Parts: sequence; C-alpha cells; structure tokens
Amino acid sequence: VEELLGTEFMPYCTPEERDRIVSYYTRRTRGEPAPTRYETAMLHKDGTHVYADVSVGLIPYEGRQATFVFLRDITEQKRVENALRQSELALRLAQAIAHVGHWRWDTRTGTISWSGEMKRIFGIDPGRFGDKLDELIRATVHPEDQKIALSLTGNMRAGRSPGPAEFLSLIH
Repeated sequence: VEELLGTEFMPYCTPEERDRIVSYYTRRTRGEPAPTRYETAMLHKDGTHVYADVSVGLIPYEGRQATFVFLRDITEQKRVENALRQSELALRLAQAIAHVGHWRWDTRTGTISWSGEMKRIFGIDPGRFGDKLDELIRATVHPEDQKIALSLTGNMRAGRSPGPAEFLSLIH
C-alpha cells in the first residue's frame, strides 16, 4: 500500500482501458456524472494483467481536490467467471449435437427453467406457461391426467417418492 500512495494511476492501466478511465476522471473532475465504481483490466508491477474492482471519488487533501481510488483484486473471480462461461458454452454445444436438453425445478418456489435445447426439442416457448411447474402441467398435460401429474409434484415437494405414473402430454 505504501508504495502506491501518491503515485500516478495511469501507468497501472492497460492501454485498452486508458481512454475510458481518462474519460471518467475528466468527467468526475468537471462535476459531470461519472461511474464511481467499475471493473477494469490493470497491469501488475511485474507486467501481468490483473483485474480490479475500482471505487473512486474526489476528496479534499492538503487544501485541494484529490482523487481517492480503492482497488480490489478480482482476477480470480474473472478467471472463474470465464471458466463458467466456457463450461456453459460446451454444455450448450454438447446438448445441441446430442439433441438433449435439461430443465431445473426449484421445489421450494415451484419455478422451472429450461435449457435452449429443451425448448427446441419440444418446439415450444416455456415462457408462455410462466415459470411455475404447476402452470406448465395445466398447459401441457391432458386435462384428465393433470390431477396425477400435480399429485406427483406434490409428493416430490413433500420429500416423498413420486412413484411411477403415465400421463398424456398436449405438446406435439
């Protein structure tokens, strides 16, 4: 910390980020709206790229206006986010190639979410049913079988085995 006090900020900014950061600084010192918090790529003193969450503001210092900058290293967070994006892309590609999909059901809230491939497989837009499993059942299960399907979901919510069941779907 001591080695950074009183130093210029720009040498630590990557060339790609400098114009944006200068713009924020200029607007801030003119009293114009400018972000007080943002993420940016920076240069570590050893030359490697790191990522920082930047909080910045103007403060009085020794009788004049000064810029206060607080940095939080988010390099590992960015690495994990990128790995997650890559994994999600690989999953979407694998599902499209294999023509399989997935869906999730939050038994606490009753909400469901569908993968893109699941939507394509059934040729429907689950959004038209809302995001509740009970709504989906009422919209897609034959009226005579809805009671069975809703009973299954009730058993699962209660932590009981749903047991075997068959019902007709209206999805074609």
